[in-house]
Amino acid sequence: MKRWIYIAIAVIIAFVGYKVWELIQWYDALNIIPTGKIKGMKDGKIRVNLTVALDNPKDFQISITKPTIRIYSNGTLLTSSVPSGTKVLIAPTGITYIDYELLVPVQSELFRMLISGGSQAWNQIQAGENISAGIAIEVLAYFQVFGIERIYREKITI
Repeated sequence: MKRWIYIAIAVIIAFVGYKVWELIQWYDALNIIPTGKIKGMKDGKIRVNLTVALDNPKDFQISITKPTIRIYSNGTLLTSSVPSGTKVLIAPTGITYIDYELLVPVQSELFRMLISGGSQAWNQIQAGENISAGIAIEVLAYFQVFGIERIYREKITI
């Protein structure tokens, strides 16, 4: 009887170990592709619309909690998304898009960069126009699946 219990425990441990290994392999294969645009003003802050494409090359789907996003410029945190309990289903061998609306305070480094680019960019933002400012930012996406965390870093231009 003890022998069957040990075998059952060994099978359970092997199954859990395989699932953890599979998840780590998925994390390593997942491609994160953020894109963003400055979309005017909202509540006295600069509105940045960010879309994160999750390219899953694996042949299984997985449900994750919506990643938390942080945007940095020259090592300074500009803004971050509000942590959410929303679940996102990532399709197998496909691309899943997650949209974020991030608000950057006017007193931030992003504002200083926009002003240094000339008054035209600032006037366009105040008018609610979409602009490409040519500003380099770093996007960090924080994931957690089954207690295993991973941070993805991508540099983009908005």
